[in-house]
Amino acid sequence: METWVYHRTLPAATHRYITMDGELAVLRHDGTSQQGQLHFYIKTGGTFKSIRVNGALESGKWYHVAGTWDGTDMKLYLNGELMATSTPGGTLDTPTESVQLSYPTETLDGYLDEVRVWSVARSQTEIKANMYTSLGGSESGLEHYWQLDESSGSTAYDAAGSVNLALTGLD
Repeated sequence: METWVYHRTLPAATHRYITMDGELAVLRHDGTSQQGQLHFYIKTGGTFKSIRVNGALESGKWYHVAGTWDGTDMKLYLNGELMATSTPGGTLDTPTESVQLSYPTETLDGYLDEVRVWSVARSQTEIKANMYTSLGGSESGLEHYWQLDESSGSTAYDAAGSVNLALTGLD
């Protein structure tokens, strides 16, 4: 999963970016552990496995963040650079196509753009090559793609799949 994120503030609170299937895979800022911490975690065999990078984020800046898992290795990227890796073991629980941007109890005070969910683990080269590019929606392995270019309405349209998102609680 990957997205562009901008924090207006970075308080000592968690700000989620992308949440798959409740807690199957999550990409977020974890201010409860350390302010500015980038955090990616997955759930394998009912157990949470995570990687974190402390002090990676600041308010008032755009960042491209990506978390990948290829069945063996988890990787966390910031602006196309590999920041952390882990080999957690286990098998990812079965996804159900449930996706949330931000989260009701861990809302983002900022902006998201170009949210992408893949069925394949993107390499660092692929992430770097496409992070500044708007995609067509039919790229191999691209499951969901919300450009978030809607200027009105209450729906974010999925350009790659069929999971349109209801936009609520936005200012």
